[in-house]
Amino acid sequence: MTQTILELVDEQEGAPNHNIWMTPMLERFPGFHTKNPEVNREILFSNFNVSHFDCQFREQPFIAKANWVDTKYVRITSAFCSTSTDITYDAAPVVRQFLQARSRTHITFDHSARSDVLSASNTSVVIPAGSSFRGIASGEHGVIALRIEIAALRTVISAMLGEDIPAEQLNAESWTHDRFGNSMRTSAIQFISDLDSVMEGDSFAAEIFGQALLVRLLMSCSVRFSPRLKGRASSPSLNQLRRVESYLAANWQKDIDIKDIADEFGMSIRSIFRYFRSLRGVTPNEFMRQLRLERARSMLEAAEDSDTVMMIAIRCGFQSMGHFARAYRTAYGELPSQTLLRKRSRTSHAGR
Repeated sequence: MTQTILELVDEQEGAPNHNIWMTPMLERFPGFHTKNPEVNREILFSNFNVSHFDCQFREQPFIAKANWVDTKYVRITSAFCSTSTDITYDAAPVVRQFLQARSRTHITFDHSARSDVLSASNTSVVIPAGSSFRGIASGEHGVIALRIEIAALRTVISAMLGEDIPAEQLNAESWTHDRFGNSMRTSAIQFISDLDSVMEGDSFAAEIFGQALLVRLLMSCSVRFSPRLKGRASSPSLNQLRRVESYLAANWQKDIDIKDIADEFGMSIRSIFRYFRSLRGVTPNEFMRQLRLERARSMLEAAEDSDTVMMIAIRCGFQSMGHFARAYRTAYGELPSQTLLRKRSRTSHAGR
C-alpha cells in the first residue's frame, strides 16, 4: 500500500518542497507529498476511512503532506495541508484524537450532535469510537492524528486487569473526558519524540513504542477503569518472574508481544510491567532489547571473517543500523564496528 502511494505521488508531483512544512515529524516513516488534490483524495479514500473530500485553493497552491506509523495497537499520523479543506470520515470502531501541530490551525469537528474546535485555545479534540464526523479546516493547517482500535483497548485493558472486559463497557462517553484527551496528547507527543529518535523507520522500535504508548495511556487516563488499573496489582511469585526472564532469554530472537507473555504465564500486563520497573528499572521490551544487545556483542566478539556489523545486527532483530549503533554505544561505550575491529585485530595478532 505504501509503495503504491509513493510511486503514484512521485510520478505525478516530483520531489517534496520541505520549506512549507513545520518541524519534520515521522519523515523516516511511510507517507506522501502531493500538489494534486485528486491524488490526495484518492489516498484519503483508500487509506483513511474518508468518504468526502473537498478543498479551496484560490489564494495559494494546494500542497498536502503526511507521514504515519502503524503498529499493532495504534496509528499515528503527522499531516499538513496548505489550504482550506472539508473532510468527512465514516464511523469506525476506533478512538481518534486530533492535536494542533501548527499555530494557525483552526478545524471544526462536527460529530455525535456536537461541535469541537481545534485551535490555539483548544489544542486537542477527541472523537469517540463509532462516530462518523466532519472536519472543516480554515486555511493552512497541520495536525497530529492518533487512532486507537477499540479492540486493542479492550485487549490491553483486559490483560492489565487480569479479567475479560466486555466491549460494551468501552462506551464512547468514556473517551471524551478532558483529562483523557490531555493524557492522549502527552502520550502522543512523547511517542513521536521517541520515534523521531529512531533511524530509517525501524518497525521493531515502533512496535515497542506503540505498546508503551497504549499502556502509559491506560494507566493515566480518567476512564471508568482507572481505580482498578491504579489499584494494587497481584504479586506474582519470584519463581514466576524468573520464568518470564528465562522465557525472554530463550526467545530473544522472536518478536514477542507483552500480551503473549501475560497469556503464557497467566499474569497481568500490569504485574509484569511493575515487576520489571521495580526490580530491573526497565520495561519488558527494554529488557528484550538488552538481551539482543548482549547477544549482538557476543556475536561481534566471536565473529567470523565474513561477518559484518549489519549481518549481526539483522540476526539480532535490529532493522536500523543507526538505532543499533546508538543503542550499542550507550550500552557498551563503543560502536559495534569498534568491537568487531578489536576482535579482528586480536585474531590477526594471534595468527602471527
